[in-house]
Amino acid sequence: MNTQNLILLTLGLLCCILACSRDSDTGNGEPITIDPRASFEQNLLPILTARCALAGCHVADGPHGLDFRTYESFMAGGEHGSVFIPGDAENSEIIEEIVSGKMPPNGPPLSESEIQLFTDWINGQEANPDAHTHDDEHGHD
Repeated sequence: MNTQNLILLTLGLLCCILACSRDSDTGNGEPITIDPRASFEQNLLPILTARCALAGCHVADGPHGLDFRTYESFMAGGEHGSVFIPGDAENSEIIEEIVSGKMPPNGPPLSESEIQLFTDWINGQEANPDAHTHDDEHGHD
């Protein structure tokens, strides 16, 4: 088994564990909450670092002001705001760009399991009823 497959397997298992524990409780009736920062750093940051936060891409002063090197910079978004809608991966710009094959532009597309990690993380974020889709933010109809 090569290193990439081992990493993907590990990430997949972590997702399974996190998904199962999300529906669990602490034993006293309180649900277990998953820290979005820790989940981001464990699941998404390795992919972003290897495939997106490269020289000339999504780093400081990169395209559209998007910097994917840290949790804080990912959450801040770029010139057009956030790249995702909490709780709504289907309408999130980052998922659309990845699934369409536009991102990453140099190299192979992300695997289905990598895309699923992004989808699950975004859907696991608390939805914001005041959030607009990225089409609204970018002035599209």
